[in-house]
Amino acid sequence: SPISSSASRSPDLLVYVNADRVDRDMAMQVSDSLGYQGVSTLLTPEPEPNQTPVDIRLAQTESLENCDGLVLVYGQAPSTWVQSQFAFSRRVLAQKRPGAIWGALVDAPPPDKPPPPLQSPNLMLLDCRSGLNSELLAQFVAALRNGSMDIHV
Repeated sequence: SPISSSASRSPDLLVYVNADRVDRDMAMQVSDSLGYQGVSTLLTPEPEPNQTPVDIRLAQTESLENCDGLVLVYGQAPSTWVQSQFAFSRRVLAQKRPGAIWGALVDAPPPDKPPPPLQSPNLMLLDCRSGLNSELLAQFVAALRNGSMDIHV
């Protein structure tokens, strides 16, 4: 299959899974699913009690600089959180992967919230409102491995 041949060329993908605290369970599911696909993941760390916003941003920047792609979880988090995280991540990842897909937005439960608050040719929107769809996540992994814009959900 094409996925396994490209996997042999670049087996070591590292994906940053970014979720607000309210969507931590979905982030864990995404991380597990990526793990089954042979992808290493970094989860958004829980903020430490004495951590300043600057410290949190520095840690996040370092995670983004070390990864190949990003999965943003849009579940119970406010759309403004999703927008700000995308904008922040884009500053780092768009330089690393110009013109290529570098992110996925997991549109997670609950199903009765507004549609995702952003669109980008560099971001795959994964409709997971009824639960995590590992097939869609696999398409994102394939797009990361191929570094191509040809894969659309």
